[in-house]
Amino acid sequence: VEPEKSTDQLFSGFVQDQISLGPKIRVTLGTKLEHNDFSGFEFQPSLRMAWLPRENHTLWAAISRAVRVPTRIERDIAIDITDPAGDPVARWLGNEDFESELLVAYEIGDRWQPLDTLSFDLALFYNDYDRLASLEFGEPFIDTDGRTVIPITGENLTAGRTYGAELLVEW
Repeated sequence: VEPEKSTDQLFSGFVQDQISLGPKIRVTLGTKLEHNDFSGFEFQPSLRMAWLPRENHTLWAAISRAVRVPTRIERDIAIDITDPAGDPVARWLGNEDFESELLVAYEIGDRWQPLDTLSFDLALFYNDYDRLASLEFGEPFIDTDGRTVIPITGENLTAGRTYGAELLVEW
């Protein structure tokens, strides 16, 4: 990596509160606040709601935003990924403008304990990802040794979606 050494700062905090809207509904609001040298200020809020329609039964929903902060590899790497003595040579280069990857997660679920020795927990989820890492070819150039270098840099040009269900049965 270039530079060989790096001193980076990270400041992070978390705030959360739970509010009761009557005896059967709870709302939890929270956020993680962070400032780092890689991507600056990051805001990661979460909203959760639980409804207890009857004893031993909970329906719940949540929306959360999360980030994956860039690393030194994405910012500072400079490595030949083909034969360094060859010509041309492919070189993986860091990107100072690489941004945090983003996730917005949506979840709903049902927890039910029909017996003291039997419980079910069903969760459905949908995750929306943006600014995911991609490797992109740059404009070839001639280095100081006279070799043609094909630069490959990390960018945030992809997105993705995941969805599914999880079922936990305890007996």
